[in-house]
Amino acid sequence: MPTTISDTELEILKLIKKGLTSVEISRIRNCSTRTIEKHRSNIIKKLKLPTSQNALFLYLLKNPDI
Repeated sequence: MPTTISDTELEILKLIKKGLTSVEISRIRNCSTRTIEKHRSNIIKKLKLPTSQNALFLYLLKNPDI
């Protein structure tokens, strides 16, 4: 069974795509920067991406519908 991205993770992906940093996203979502970093980590694991930050951005570029 494939692991799906949660609604929260999808929202964070959309904010990352807009170019926002973890600090900016944490302010918008009213949570800690560490929480956002954990969500980013979970997204990377669920999408089976390499652990570099660039991998997440490349994924977003290849998936414009997010």
